[in-house]
Amino acid sequence: MPHGRLVFGVFLLFLAVAGTCTGEARALFGLVVYRDEEPTKFWRLVATQYLCGIFLIGADVFKVPADLLIRVSFIGVFVYIVYLLIRWAIRQKR
Repeated sequence: MPHGRLVFGVFLLFLAVAGTCTGEARALFGLVVYRDEEPTKFWRLVATQYLCGIFLIGADVFKVPADLLIRVSFIGVFVYIVYLLIRWAIRQKR
């Protein structure tokens, strides 16, 4: 499929918009996160869907090579894991 990133990016944007409008965001493995019950988790999931959708659409439109996307994704995941570890360490000191 030549435009797989574009299709998946549009799908993620569709999920984010649907979640924003209905208050029910779809997570991995068929889980549903409700805005009223878990607002922080809900908005984090919806924001991730928006950002990933825009990222994938932009990567397809600007014809970014796949190896660069993989490198940037791994760096982003690594930075996020370091952030979580630092946040956890700071909370443990309190």
